[in-house]
Amino acid sequence: LVERAGGLTQDAYPPAAIFSRKSERKREAQKFRVAAQELERTVSVNLNTQDKGASLTPSQISMARKLADDLRSVKAIGRVTVEADPEVLSVRPELDMLLEDGDLLHVPKRTLTVRVAGEVMNPASLLFEEEKEVSDYLNEAGGKSYYADSGRVFVLYPDGSAHPVGSR
Repeated sequence: LVERAGGLTQDAYPPAAIFSRKSERKREAQKFRVAAQELERTVSVNLNTQDKGASLTPSQISMARKLADDLRSVKAIGRVTVEADPEVLSVRPELDMLLEDGDLLHVPKRTLTVRVAGEVMNPASLLFEEEKEVSDYLNEAGGKSYYADSGRVFVLYPDGSAHPVGSR
């Protein structure tokens, strides 16, 4: 596909390619709908058993309903992690994805930043430097907040995969 489209520009960053498949988008949208229904069912059961000591407060019920609405309106991406680098594919053609109707491929420009988010003191986009470790970026974001779960720190890589710190 990339060859037929004229190749990649010099700014393209294949490791961050976003490949989206129609069937995966449908599956993902269905999961969001099921999660929304399950959340509403939980709220409904809780409301029907309030006189028996149910534990949800009115604000929790409101938040759960809003979350259910948000789940219904979120746009499914249907992302599939693929190899999109033509140099790698020329050596390992078995990694080349067979295309289906409705497939989408976006190859972005290389970004020069690392986004540090979650339970850190100051979420930020920081300049990427090859020699830096995860702890360096966490420190530049002010360190972990009081509520951070140190056992659940992970890195989200450009290809969309996520790995716990220390596993890659």
